[in-house]
Amino acid sequence: MTRLASTAKAGFYPTPDRVTEWVTRFVLPAPQESGGRLLDPCCGEGIAAQCVARAWNLEAYGIEIDADRALEASSRLHRVLHLDYASARTSHHSFQAILLNPPYDYAEGEAKRTEYQFLRDTAKCLQTGGLLIYIVTQYRVDPRMAGFFATAYESIRAYRFPDPEYAQLRQAVIFGIAKKAPSRDDATSLA
Repeated sequence: MTRLASTAKAGFYPTPDRVTEWVTRFVLPAPQESGGRLLDPCCGEGIAAQCVARAWNLEAYGIEIDADRALEASSRLHRVLHLDYASARTSHHSFQAILLNPPYDYAEGEAKRTEYQFLRDTAKCLQTGGLLIYIVTQYRVDPRMAGFFATAYESIRAYRFPDPEYAQLRQAVIFGIAKKAPSRDDATSLA
């Protein structure tokens, strides 16, 4: 898809249903005493967040920049904000899980990819010991992103999408557990 076409659909590439179902079966979250909360900061229509939240007994919250998709998501999730995620005000460390499938584009005014910007900016929302589920085009994982993962997360695992879904965008799912305090782990960032 051309950059113009990607921009026209606001970088929207929904997570395939089969991959979302695989994620819910692959990870067995720790039992929550009072449920818990999941954030999808670019939730699209809310389908993936709803699936994960139901499977893990979490309340799902979403942020979506596109008005039509935000309206659709609001019928599926506990609460949806219709705005750019960067404008949202969320309490730090207030979510037990983040499902992150960011837009694939360049960040305005930055020489950075939005994939990295979303990863960096949403990390503060995840509580210590919380689970990050990060969906990204595999070739976008560069040394800077690997360094960020190694600093902010532990127990990092990465898996490519199964076939035939992998053939479309070459995507991977990266799981990580938020560290209590960020600390650089060079061995992990080089792995």
